[in-house]
Amino acid sequence: MSFSLRQAFLLFIFLMTVIMRGGAQKIIRGPYLQLGTPTSIVIRWRTDAAGNSKVTFGLTADQRNRSVVDEAVTTEHEVKLFDLQPNTFYYYSLGTTGEVQGSGNDYYFKTAGPAGSKQKVRIWVMGDMGSGSPNQVSVRDSYMTGIKNNNRATDLVLLLGDNAYGTGTDEEYQNNFFNVYQNHFLRNNVLWAIPGNHEYYSGAQTKREVPFFKIFSFPQKGEAGGVASGSKMYYSFDYANVHFVGLDSYGIEDEKYRLYDTLGPQVQWLTKDLAANKQPWTIVMFHHPPYTKNSHDSDAESELIQMRKNLTPILERFKVDLVLSGHSHLYERSRPMRGHTGSADTFDADIHLLSTSSGRYDGSPNSCAYIKNPSTEGVIYTVVGSSGQNNGFNGVPHPAMPFKNATVGGSAYIDVEDNRLDFNWLGADQIVHDQFTIFKNVNKTTDVKARLGETVTLTPSWKGSCRWPDGSRTSTKEFTIVSDTVLFVRDSPGCLQDRFNIEVFPRPQITTQNLASVCSGASLSVPFSVTNTEAAKWTYTAQLSDAQGSFTSPVSLGSGSGTPLTANIPSNLPAGEGYKIRVIANAKGFEYTASAGFSIRQKATATLKGDATIDVGKTAALTLMFTGAAPWTYRLSDNTGGTTSANPLTLTVNPLKTTVYSLTEITNACGAGSPAGSVRVAVIPRIETALPASVVVCNGTDVNVPFTQVGEFETAVNYVTQLSSKEGDFLAPTFIGSGSQSPLKATVPLSVPIGSGYRIRIVVENNATVNSTPSGVFTIRQRASATISGDTAIRLEERAPLTLRFEGTSPRTYVLSDNSTNTTGDSPYVVTVTPTIPTVYTLKSVSNVCGVGSVNGSALVKVLITGTLQEEESKIRIFPNPAQTKVKVEVNALQSRALSWVLMNIDGQVVKEGNGRKNQRSNFEIDVVELPSGTYVLRIALEEQTFVRKLVKL
Repeated sequence: MSFSLRQAFLLFIFLMTVIMRGGAQKIIRGPYLQLGTPTSIVIRWRTDAAGNSKVTFGLTADQRNRSVVDEAVTTEHEVKLFDLQPNTFYYYSLGTTGEVQGSGNDYYFKTAGPAGSKQKVRIWVMGDMGSGSPNQVSVRDSYMTGIKNNNRATDLVLLLGDNAYGTGTDEEYQNNFFNVYQNHFLRNNVLWAIPGNHEYYSGAQTKREVPFFKIFSFPQKGEAGGVASGSKMYYSFDYANVHFVGLDSYGIEDEKYRLYDTLGPQVQWLTKDLAANKQPWTIVMFHHPPYTKNSHDSDAESELIQMRKNLTPILERFKVDLVLSGHSHLYERSRPMRGHTGSADTFDADIHLLSTSSGRYDGSPNSCAYIKNPSTEGVIYTVVGSSGQNNGFNGVPHPAMPFKNATVGGSAYIDVEDNRLDFNWLGADQIVHDQFTIFKNVNKTTDVKARLGETVTLTPSWKGSCRWPDGSRTSTKEFTIVSDTVLFVRDSPGCLQDRFNIEVFPRPQITTQNLASVCSGASLSVPFSVTNTEAAKWTYTAQLSDAQGSFTSPVSLGSGSGTPLTANIPSNLPAGEGYKIRVIANAKGFEYTASAGFSIRQKATATLKGDATIDVGKTAALTLMFTGAAPWTYRLSDNTGGTTSANPLTLTVNPLKTTVYSLTEITNACGAGSPAGSVRVAVIPRIETALPASVVVCNGTDVNVPFTQVGEFETAVNYVTQLSSKEGDFLAPTFIGSGSQSPLKATVPLSVPIGSGYRIRIVVENNATVNSTPSGVFTIRQRASATISGDTAIRLEERAPLTLRFEGTSPRTYVLSDNSTNTTGDSPYVVTVTPTIPTVYTLKSVSNVCGVGSVNGSALVKVLITGTLQEEESKIRIFPNPAQTKVKVEVNALQSRALSWVLMNIDGQVVKEGNGRKNQRSNFEIDVVELPSGTYVLRIALEEQTFVRKLVKL
């Protein structure tokens, strides 16, 4: 391998330097990182002796397996690493090809996130920091302690100018910048710097020859993103989804243009870069603030006035989000604002502010985050000018910059993640004195379409706290779609709200297949299909419409988790032709296709009715009432039956006895149904009574009564013979006999009056219902009876009348005790006898058509041989004598005389007695109708006189 003369010379110088210094180089500045991109980075360092440059690197500290060598011999080493992976940690060591001068576990860097990524980015911002003061160290330590405590790495560092006081010389940079930060973060974090006015104090304002432009590297060719500037004065770069723009607000370009000159190259490039920017966040940094009231006054300094008038409209037009400046040695911050280009006294919050909130977003009053949507032009301006210098004063703040702190120094750190930016101003006292948050494109309405049952992840449009309707506070929500719904999510402070319009799409379909006719009460299988959703996620219910196919009030038939479903048709459904079945899910959002109409046939039911009472030989009509689908087949308890479509159905029965009919069986196309009902047909038997023409009926006699029975009784009965009244009616019949079969023996009571018109009937005892046909009319003849009377006294050879009294049908034949006989139809009947001695006459017998009857009585006929009777016919008159009913007695005497009388039978027994009053005529009657026939003696006492007369009672 051959070397050029120049290479040989440089190697010689290197070797001589090593020999003179004892063989070792020393790093006196750095390393520090520049131009970090997703795939490359520049590592710079300074050594006390010249040499070549070598960087070895890898993914772990003990596997640094790649290296880059620059053979140029120099003390200002600058090595660019290529072909790196985005967003990746690398460990490195550096030195020369001959030795490692810097190495360790703290030698690492992280490549930038790819442009457009939404990862979280930490940015540390310092302005006017290079004072070499205790405040500078305190500000540094405050931030470093914070990230250590919070375990938070810094991704990039922004330097806002006046990075080394007082004139920006290389020595001042070494003392007031590198020596302060070297061992804290420079070897790990990429620095992006812009110049302030103090950087130019070490050289010409019109030239880029001051140390600042030698110390730092700049992406002049657009290699870090953005439009290539071709200048060290200004540049842009992308880190994740943030576009950064660095501007030079003090240097003069082309001998005349400052940043506020809109026709200058810097502004021309700026407009192109901002127009080409596609990142959602834009942060612009330049040293001189357009709004400030402190160590500098934007109303009093021309360059600040021109920045406000000429530059801010451009920033607003291109919707820059945040401007970072220094220069004034304090902290100041505005709200989102636009259109204010005049002096402080022209500021009008109603006109120039897009929000009056503090933006702190910490739950304090009026602290909601700022919301910036694509059409919003408001810019937040900050002054971070006390990271080293801290000689500000607490004067009246600029009205556009109400948030300020001139008491303590500090720095800012910015966290950007996706559409959220959090800005914090951290004091040297480790206290965050001010903060604000910006959200972009929040308060969204998002349309979500997914299949029913699908789980979707709902993500709010912001990063941060969330409150979901169910109370959960997760950053995302796993939501299973069960119906069309609208869901809202809010942040914890109540400043943000997203709306999710959740639509089931495509609509899940449940199609129920067609069914054949079914019977009520039946169990059937209902097949169905489910599309546009995962069928296994749901449970299903079969529903039945009404008979017109309407599901207004559906009937649930059964549920299950798969197809087919088992459905049970209610047994009480009315029959119909228009029923439909549909299967529904236990979630909203489904579309349903019901089956075609089908018939429901009702199981048969039948009820037997028609209790009746009929005469034997007649028919009874029974009624069968049916429900369910015709035709019906029935069977009765008498084993009769049939098939019919008539409803109701009338059946005719002709039982011979009382019968209970029940419905034992009813069927139709749906199988066995429900029979019900029973009827009782009470049959009234008929009993016909007929006496033979030859029968003579007499009272007091027995008669055989034959009868015939048509029909049967339910149980054994006892028959009763009844005798009608003489008029032939049975209103008060006379019981005359009973028995269990024909003929019945009947006894006609003696007390029954004789005569014609009588009838006999046979009935059943215990009031059993029966139709009884009585016999024809007949006559009851009375058995003969005779009584003889007529006790008397006669003289010898006189005739004595005896009285025969008869009952019973005439003629009657009698025989006296003296065997005399006769037949007569008269009663009473007088028979004369002429006994010669006292004789007692009796009846031996009496008979008539009814046969021998009964006799009674006797008559004593005394024969008087001698004796007298006192007769005073003039005083006593008795008539008639003999007598049947009454006897009149006339007494011819003074009315004042007392009178009494006694009537005695021939045996001397008193049968009647009485008296008459004095003031009445002595005439009276004696009622003898109840006295037996015979001879009686009437004795009348008239004061001291007594009269006796014989009285014959017929």
